[in-house]
Amino acid sequence: MASVVTAEFLGKFAIYSTLKQSGRRPCKIGMKGADRSQTITPWVCLSIAALLPFFGSFAYFVLAGDHPIARWIYGGVKLFTILWPLIALRWLIKSPIRFRFPSSISVPRSLLEGLCLGGILGGSIWLTMLTPLGDLVATSSGSIGAKIDDLGLRNHFWTFAVVISVGHSLLEEYYWRGFVFGQLRLRFSLFWSHSLAGLTFSLHHMVICSQFFPMPWGILLGGSVAIGGVCWSLLYQRHGHFYGAWLSHLIVDLGLMTIGARLVFG
Repeated sequence: MASVVTAEFLGKFAIYSTLKQSGRRPCKIGMKGADRSQTITPWVCLSIAALLPFFGSFAYFVLAGDHPIARWIYGGVKLFTILWPLIALRWLIKSPIRFRFPSSISVPRSLLEGLCLGGILGGSIWLTMLTPLGDLVATSSGSIGAKIDDLGLRNHFWTFAVVISVGHSLLEEYYWRGFVFGQLRLRFSLFWSHSLAGLTFSLHHMVICSQFFPMPWGILLGGSVAIGGVCWSLLYQRHGHFYGAWLSHLIVDLGLMTIGARLVFG
């Protein structure tokens, strides 16, 4: 239900914005059932993609808590992020799925920019740890360690860290930049596409951070992920692929995992 309401809102907002920019006033248009279905389906697919990770994170971090089912919900959400773009594009939106190899020139450029961006974002996080906000993060090391135990990760933390930093960052770039941002830019201006993609990307991070820090700080820290999301969608838009964004994301995630290890294990 939430996805349908969100889809209706996004669709009307996009139409209104387009008409406003063109100087035309929006009007009501009669539409047959089949045509309306084809119009609303992409918005429903996009809304589900944007919101399900948020609700999923609430389920496995808040509702399930330390129950073993949390691991299954977490795995289910990740499986969804792999399959949903393919299902939505192939059978619902009915858009061709194309796999194109980028030019040999754009890949090195995007990787270099991704390396620089990852260094800037990762360095900013490390510098933040030297501020009073870093002290706040340090006080939450106990709850972070407890969650690591709940997920059964203490004995193989670094395996998990490498998988998250390399594999999970690739999955998120494929999902959030390749599908969510990719679909948004077909329906909104680039400004709103970057903004909405960054915001929705940060929602499940707000849920996760709010479990380790006081609510206002959790929302602030989780919301700051939107900055990275916007930077990565800008890279994606600039080069037409997510190699550079993936490298930058990988560096940031590895930096966060290293900080987490120092807090929990000393």
